[in-house]
Amino acid sequence: MRKLTFTIIIFLILVTNSFAQTGETELNKELEKTEKELNFIYNKLIDRLNNIDKKALIISQKDWIKFKESNCNFRSLKESEGGVIANKMFIDCKIQSTKLRITELKDLLENGL
Repeated sequence: MRKLTFTIIIFLILVTNSFAQTGETELNKELEKTEKELNFIYNKLIDRLNNIDKKALIISQKDWIKFKESNCNFRSLKESEGGVIANKMFIDCKIQSTKLRITELKDLLENGL
């Protein structure tokens, strides 16, 4: 009976880990897709700007990236709690933040500065 219980526990751990990895893989794919869209919009916008505004956008984008990383670290409790759930929360936060940035840049692209 003990051996069966141990086997079931090991099985549950393996299955849970497999589901966690699958979910994380899907989130990473979505993040990659979202980041590609952001890069496309960013490059489209930067091509329309004069040199002064280009420099300002580049600085703004670098600052936004730093903010996104630190904000998502904080929101996901990645630094203090760790674990699979924290990592999924971190990736999801980056996806949502990137989508918001896409909306901001699209608005600038469509409506001007």
